[in-house]
Amino acid sequence: ALSDGSKGQRIKVRNNSSSRQVEGTVVASGTVEVTL
Repeated sequence: ALSDGSKGQRIKVRNNSSSRQVEGTVVASGTVEVTL
């Protein structure tokens, strides 16, 4: 993750393989759901 967030918040995360930044929703501690 590129920032901290609480459950339900949208944060930016980086794909380590492609270095692409995407936005996802925090669903639990340490887990972000990204919809493509």
